[in-house]
Amino acid sequence: MKQFLKKWLGPIIILVTLAIVLIVGFVSGTLPEAVSAVVHANPLCIGICILLYFGYMAADAAAITSFLKKQGYSIRKKDALAATLTGVYYANITPGATGGQPMQIHHLHKSGIPVGIGTSAVAVSFISWHIMRVVLMTVLGVPYWDFIVENLGQYWPFLLLGYAYNILLTGLWVLFCFSRRPVVWLMKLVSKIATKLHLSKNPEKLTQGLERTAERFHTSMKVVRGQKGEIAKQLLFGTLNVLCLTSILYFAYLGVGLRGASYGQIVVMGLAQYTSAAYMPTPGAAGAQEGIFGLFFGKMMQGSKLLAVMMIWRFMSFYLGLILGAAGNLIHRKKEKTDSKSEGTRP
Repeated sequence: MKQFLKKWLGPIIILVTLAIVLIVGFVSGTLPEAVSAVVHANPLCIGICILLYFGYMAADAAAITSFLKKQGYSIRKKDALAATLTGVYYANITPGATGGQPMQIHHLHKSGIPVGIGTSAVAVSFISWHIMRVVLMTVLGVPYWDFIVENLGQYWPFLLLGYAYNILLTGLWVLFCFSRRPVVWLMKLVSKIATKLHLSKNPEKLTQGLERTAERFHTSMKVVRGQKGEIAKQLLFGTLNVLCLTSILYFAYLGVGLRGASYGQIVVMGLAQYTSAAYMPTPGAAGAQEGIFGLFFGKMMQGSKLLAVMMIWRFMSFYLGLILGAAGNLIHRKKEKTDSKSEGTRP
């Protein structure tokens, strides 16, 4: 039972959330019209949504490639993109997105990047993303403050809590990356746990390996601190990441024929929505994303239009990554099996 839950808990939560959204839409009578609006959505807007999602992944892959190049490591663009897709997929199916970064690091390692270096690359990209989400929320929040307050109404505590959570998480990540003590402590803890659970036959060798990984990680982070140009590039990639993902919402809004709100207004509300749902521990913040979407956008869109925009936005920013990630993993596993059989048949 534990193994079953470990493997399928994430997908089950996602499917249950999707079922609840559809059932609520059906009971309220908005589902048929919403489906019709999605089917007849502007093809150009839908195409732009797809391009924006690929732009989101491309920006992350470019950030990793750029970081590794500055560290003296080269990686093929397709391997960097595959690592990003792997990270997105596992982040979306594991509670609290806990599997995303580890699997991304693992994929980079299989592409020839040392674990310590891969960890620093993923960490810097992750931090840049969170920093720019907070920065953009703050910068855009000032001119659009009245608009935000008007649409959030009594639900503003969700945004306040999410905003505080993102600042705290970003601060902890920065501390983790640039302070040696937390990493050394974590490596020792991992070694102790592995030893107690008998996961390692040679605890001493495991400890030494973890220490080397930590050393590479901190050496890598020291190099980053002296490269202001690279830091600026990483923040730029983080900005592109955030804007690509939130812009999907604007074109979903236009796609179903809605008008009245500007690009800036939709993006700042999208940032507020993402920020507010970020602390939920479910896979892809399933349930929280849909629920907060309904609360935050309920005054801007009503009935079937609200559900239609939610369906397009959620598919393009979440389910599309799941589908692509699942397909990528199946192809990768099939290739590994083929390679294993080929090696086994060699004389």
